[in-house]
Amino acid sequence: MNHKRRQSGYATVFTIAFFAAIALAVFSLYDVGWVASERIHLQNTADNTAYSTVNVQTRDLNMIAITNRAMIANQVVIGQYIGLVS
Repeated sequence: MNHKRRQSGYATVFTIAFFAAIALAVFSLYDVGWVASERIHLQNTADNTAYSTVNVQTRDLNMIAITNRAMIANQVVIGQYIGLVS
């Protein structure tokens, strides 16, 4: 009888340790998922920022190219006019 009494609490200790390990695993899984989600969100934000910046720069450079062509066309017209007048 004395032998049974000594072993009666071990199942409770192992059950508590098992549930603690499960809780730690669930928390770790949640934390890893949250970090991965934040990294994906940050990468998407960086990609969208780079895309928007490139779009603005492209439009600016296109406007500069159009302005340069207009200035050259204006100079050609002035040259032709001066050639006709003189």
